[in-house]
Amino acid sequence: MPDPNLLRVSVFITIIAVMTGVLVLSFYGETILQPRSLLFKRSPAASGLHALTMGALYSAVLMLVQRSLFAGAVVVVIFSLLVVVSNAKYRTLREPLVFSDIVMFSQAFRHPRLYLPFLGWASLIAVPGVTTVLVVAGLYYEPMMPLSYGSIAGLLAFLLFSVVVIHRLALTFHFSLEPVSDVQQFGLLATLLGYAVQANTTKHQQHVDAVLQTAIMARQAEAKPVATGSGADVVVIQSESFFDARRMGAAIQPDILSHFDQLCEEAEFAGCLTVPAWGANTLRTEFSFLTGIAVKQLGFYQFYPYYYLQQWEALDSLARYYREQGYFCVCIHPHAATFFNRNAVFPKMGFDQFIDIHDFDPRQRAGPYIADEAVAQKILELMAEQEHPIFIFAITMENHGPFHLETATPEDCEQLYTEPPPEQHNDLTVYLRHLRNADRMFAGLREAFIRRNKETVLCVYGDHVPSLPDSYRHFAHESAQTDYVVWHSNSRLSPPVEAVFAIEELAGCVIGITSRSRFNPISGR
Repeated sequence: MPDPNLLRVSVFITIIAVMTGVLVLSFYGETILQPRSLLFKRSPAASGLHALTMGALYSAVLMLVQRSLFAGAVVVVIFSLLVVVSNAKYRTLREPLVFSDIVMFSQAFRHPRLYLPFLGWASLIAVPGVTTVLVVAGLYYEPMMPLSYGSIAGLLAFLLFSVVVIHRLALTFHFSLEPVSDVQQFGLLATLLGYAVQANTTKHQQHVDAVLQTAIMARQAEAKPVATGSGADVVVIQSESFFDARRMGAAIQPDILSHFDQLCEEAEFAGCLTVPAWGANTLRTEFSFLTGIAVKQLGFYQFYPYYYLQQWEALDSLARYYREQGYFCVCIHPHAATFFNRNAVFPKMGFDQFIDIHDFDPRQRAGPYIADEAVAQKILELMAEQEHPIFIFAITMENHGPFHLETATPEDCEQLYTEPPPEQHNDLTVYLRHLRNADRMFAGLREAFIRRNKETVLCVYGDHVPSLPDSYRHFAHESAQTDYVVWHSNSRLSPPVEAVFAIEELAGCVIGITSRSRFNPISGR
C-alpha cells in the first residue's frame, strides 16, 4: 500500500510541474501574438497578473476534472484560442482582442457568418478537432488524481487568493485605451482583465454618466427647434463599409460612384469623414453619429457603447431631437434587431419604430445580405405612408464582409477596373460590385426626393472602410477615413462646403440644414 505522505507529495509535485509547464507555454504564446507583445519589457505587475490568471484557471479546471495533464492541456488550449482569435482580429481589423469582444462572444454563434470566416478554414477545422481529441484522450487515458480534501482546499484557497490579487493588480495599470499599445505593454491577458475590471468601477461608470448627462444638458440649453409639423423629412443612410475606393488607385473605374459624385456636386456639405473604426465595429461610428459624442469619451465603454447604455432609461440622440420636434423616427436595418443590443437601446434613443430583417423578403438579396435597393424601397414606402415629418436612419448590410465567401466574375473585372486588377483581387472586386449597387441606391433616392413635393434632407456616410488588408497593401493605402454627403432636395445649385468632419460633428450639419442654422445641438459645436 503506498505511503499517504508520499502520495500527497507526488500529487503536489505533479500539480506544480504541470502548472509551471502551462505558464511557460502561455508566455511562449505571447511571442506569436500580433501585435508583438514586449514580453521582456513588461512590468512585474503585468507578468504577475498573467501568471496568476493562468494558475487560477488551471486550479479551477483541475478541481473540476481531477486530471493534471488534461487540466493543463485545457488551459493551454483556451489561451491558444485567445491568441488565435486576437491575431485573426488584428489581421482583419487592426485591433487585438478587447474585453468587449468576450461580452459579444455569443453573437459569433447567433451570426456565425459575420465572425467565424475571419478565423480561416484551417482554424475552424482545427479548433473543434483538437478539442475533441483532447477531451477524449484526457478523460480516457489519464486516470483521476487522488485529490484529498486538503488538496482541494489548497487549490480553492489559491484560486480565491488569485482572484483577489488579480483584481487589485488590474486596478493599478494605467492604460492608454489604445489596444495595440496596451497589449504590447501589458500583454493580452492583463489588458483583457484590466479593461474589464476598470470598466466596472464606480468611478469609471460615474465618468460615463457625466459625459452622457452633459450632452443632454447642452442640447436642452442651446438647441434651436425646427417648426413642429412643418420640417423637412430627413433620411440618413449609414452605408455599410462605404468609402470612395477610387482613392486606392487609378485601376478602379472612375464612374463606379458617378451618382454619389452628383450628390456631392449638389450637396450642402461633402468630404471625408473621420470615424473611430476600421474594417468593422459599426456601432462605434453609429453611437457617435447619433449622440454627437466622440466615442473615446466613454473610456473603456468606447469598444461596445450599447452594452453600458442599456441601463439608461432615456438617451439623448439625433432621433430624440427630431422626435421632440414632432417627427416620426424610424430605424431600418435589414439584419437582426438584437444585434449589438439595438432593440434595447434604440427605443431609449427616441426611435418610434425599428424595421429589421423580418420586415424584408428573403428574396431581396444581393449576395448573402438584403440588397441596398430593397432598403431604398422600404424608405420610400415609409415616407409615402407618413403625413408628419419623418426621420429615417437606415443601416445597410449589402456591402458587409467577409468578401472572400463570394466569387468575383470576369465580367466584374471588365466593368470595375480600367486595367488588370491586382493578383489578389477577389475580395476587392466583390466589394466594388456591391459599392456600385450602393451608388445606384443613392441615385434612386435622389431622383425620388426631387420628384416629391416636400423638402427632404439626405445624409449618406460610411461607418468604416472595408476589411481588405491585401488590397490596402497592394495599393499602399493606409487611410481609415470614409466619405459623407449632406444634400437638400431644394438647394442643388449651391456649391457644396467641402470639409473633413469627425463623425460626432456630422449630425450637427444635418440638423443645421433642417433648421437652417449651423449650430450642433448635440455636441455644442
